[in-house]
Amino acid sequence: MFDDWVPNTDATVVTRVLEAGATILGKGVCENMCLWGSSYSAATGPIDNFYAPGYSAGGSSSGTAVLVARGDVDFGIGGDQGGSIRMPASANGIVGLKPTHGLVPYTAIAPLESIIDHTGPMTKTVLENALLLRVLAGSDGIDDRQQSGCPSPSNVPDYSTLAQTGVKGLKVGIISETLDVVTSDPRVSELVVRAAKEFEGLGATVEDVNAPMHLVAPELWMVIERINGTNGFMGKTGGRRGMYLNDLTDKLAPFTQEKLDKAWPSVTNTIVNGVYAMEHLPPSLYGKAVNLVRKLKDEYDALLETYDVLICPTLPWVPKKFPENPTSPLAHMGPTAGMTFNTNPFNLSGHPALSLPVGFLSPPDDTSVKIPIGMQIIGKWYDEATVYKFAYAWESSHDWKSFA
Repeated sequence: MFDDWVPNTDATVVTRVLEAGATILGKGVCENMCLWGSSYSAATGPIDNFYAPGYSAGGSSSGTAVLVARGDVDFGIGGDQGGSIRMPASANGIVGLKPTHGLVPYTAIAPLESIIDHTGPMTKTVLENALLLRVLAGSDGIDDRQQSGCPSPSNVPDYSTLAQTGVKGLKVGIISETLDVVTSDPRVSELVVRAAKEFEGLGATVEDVNAPMHLVAPELWMVIERINGTNGFMGKTGGRRGMYLNDLTDKLAPFTQEKLDKAWPSVTNTIVNGVYAMEHLPPSLYGKAVNLVRKLKDEYDALLETYDVLICPTLPWVPKKFPENPTSPLAHMGPTAGMTFNTNPFNLSGHPALSLPVGFLSPPDDTSVKIPIGMQIIGKWYDEATVYKFAYAWESSHDWKSFA
């Protein structure tokens, strides 16, 4: 839509990594306006899966995931509104964490919708991920996404040390509803369940659990993202105490036909859906969806009173081949619709969720191709330490590349 915007403000996470001694080599390309997850909507062209050229690398933080996977950078920082850290982490065999909502300040990062906005670390290993989170995390006094319980930077836990304390005596719940969503590949579900059962050999208890609201969450996400995300693109958000990127708003708005013609179908789809909903659907629709998010969070919280972590597949299927010469929005978007069914619920609820590689599977169209599969580990609010315990325990006791 435009290519001449240079932010006039550093994000808090940029300042923190520089102050910690890191060197920033550049920015990884993401999906068009961060509004897709299949790595072929970027203005610069498709981003191949690191392990399977011609196949999806996930998204929307696809460029960062591939840079980390091939070793061009040691650490990456991604954005995640519906799975955009965890999905490319899964697809490229790296570790990606969506932290607790607000734990890492979103200040001066291009927003989508404040309820679902998250940013977090993408790395090759669990301990590297934990190290980067310690640098990024903590309140900054600006981002109003940060709620009660968010630590100050000086009180952020030593996640790397805590990650190495084991999982003996802890409890794991595998969310049954996530194994059979409408888009599930049963091979992916089987592999993730088998990987989760390995925690029993490490001293943990593993049981099946139910979270019926998980199946409703994608619809809630769609309402919230479409309506308020569209408002944000049009410069109509309000009621926030955080920092506004006015220079970005001036570039985005107004949405002219010329801009929409340059946008990828998912961007146009979002805006058309959002405008239609605001003009033709009940004005209480957004508020109803937000109120139901509390019910979703309560359901996960109730399970996490009994279980230390919850587990499910990150992506419901093996990443797919890029479409050949798509000529319509449906041809562009249809093949990968539903890919966020197991990730976007935790953007709504705000729980920390990490994708850990646990093996390879072949896409249905070519058994000679092998693509990584991620297991998602979900924890209590601000309990990233326990999420890392499970991730490190599995990683340090298994070779994920040979597990499947």
